[in-house]
Amino acid sequence: MCLRPGVSVAGTALAHGINANLLRRWMTQFGPGGKGGSEENSGASLVPVSTAPAVAQSSDSFIELSFMGATIRVRGVVDVRALCAMLDCLARPSSRRRQC
Repeated sequence: MCLRPGVSVAGTALAHGINANLLRRWMTQFGPGGKGGSEENSGASLVPVSTAPAVAQSSDSFIELSFMGATIRVRGVVDVRALCAMLDCLARPSSRRRQC
């Protein structure tokens, strides 16, 4: 989306509730000519994400992600920044993951 002429990266990031710097990093890493397919990032891939309008949360609400053959389930109210940090850490190559 951000690679289209006239599209603002900052505006796109704001519209989707993510940090513009993170979006630019993803564009560099996974965009055309990016290093997303290199050996260093061979386990990383982009996955489609869809959102739905917020609904009243119950005690049994959760977010479930499938990642590298594992399922990650986060129950209850989720801190968006903490979840983003966790996913960013998991997307790193295993040699750099220890720093998280």
